[in-house]
Amino acid sequence: MKRHLLSALCVTVAVLLQVPAGAREVTAFDSIVDFSVTLRELAGIAAEREPGSVTDGPLIIVDGYIASVVVSDDTEGSFSADIELVDGEWLDLDEVRAYRAIAVAEGERFRERIPRRPPPSPPRDSIVAGRHGIAVALLVDIREDEARGGRIPVLEIVHFRVGS
Repeated sequence: MKRHLLSALCVTVAVLLQVPAGAREVTAFDSIVDFSVTLRELAGIAAEREPGSVTDGPLIIVDGYIASVVVSDDTEGSFSADIELVDGEWLDLDEVRAYRAIAVAEGERFRERIPRRPPPSPPRDSIVAGRHGIAVALLVDIREDEARGGRIPVLEIVHFRVGS
């Protein structure tokens, strides 16, 4: 009986000693990644700041629907594509406000996931218009949106996950 009680006490102490370490890991993670930023907040940041005025910040995790994918560089040893992420909200019964960002995918790792011409049934991890996506990214710039007016945030993708 004493043996079981001692074992239970040791396990409890070991578990309790791990809690502070876990809390420190969460705090460190929160200083690197900001989960609170949405396309709506990014649109507000873009409206307030001038192009070229972005400073270093934490990684952000942003989700939205892939409205378009434009490959801007597909040469040997180099690949780059602009992914337009969009989201929106109803303001009342007949008005919707849309929020957009350009997420830049650079590097060979994106070449196979972003087809030049999407097939009728692209693979599940293909980054194509009409799908939902989640980007782990950095806010790197603000661009003038010549087509629609205003400014648009530009993100540099670190990781990208495609949803349905």
